[in-house]
Amino acid sequence: MNRAAVMTKRGKGGAMRMGVFLWMMLVLPVSSALALDVTMNATVDDNRLIVTGMTNLPDGTELLVTLTDADGVYKGRDRVIVSKGAFATGPIPQPLNRECTLNILTQIATYQPANVRSIIGDCGDMLTGRLVVKGSVGGLIVSYHDRIVLSKQAVMQRKRAVVAPKMVAQRKAPAFNRYSSYCALKASGRKDLPPVTESLVLR
Repeated sequence: MNRAAVMTKRGKGGAMRMGVFLWMMLVLPVSSALALDVTMNATVDDNRLIVTGMTNLPDGTELLVTLTDADGVYKGRDRVIVSKGAFATGPIPQPLNRECTLNILTQIATYQPANVRSIIGDCGDMLTGRLVVKGSVGGLIVSYHDRIVLSKQAVMQRKRAVVAPKMVAQRKAPAFNRYSSYCALKASGRKDLPPVTESLVLR
């Protein structure tokens, strides 16, 4: 085989490999490239007696933060919004023991603003990582838990403080079966579903 034939054969082989590569780029799902590997850390600020945290969830993400003491007694709840990768609650309304449990959940995707849903997915399906769990009503949510040990000074300061409990605004009751069905269809690969909105799942 002469040199020109060899070069032609190599050229065809290279073109074929390039064609296969381009085909894979087109047909493989893009979700893995767009998935958000969620990170979060949070604690109770001893000085200000509030919960503060950092996360890579998009700005505007709505979180529900709760605190319980070592005996499982509820101590406070607040709904917060991520801003510039950070979040903070209002003052903790109840006296705390030294040990408490901090729980942070993302609201289901239908309660999140459109810019957040465009990143996390209509059912949270673009979220990945060890903090991502299946929501009780369908879809995926972020669930963060940590055991907090406060300083003695913070506990005494908390017991002396008088803080009016912050009322968390109640949302309309969602038709969870509708949301669960929507997310199940989306997970099955249905492509003709409309974007999720609150009106889709609220009574």
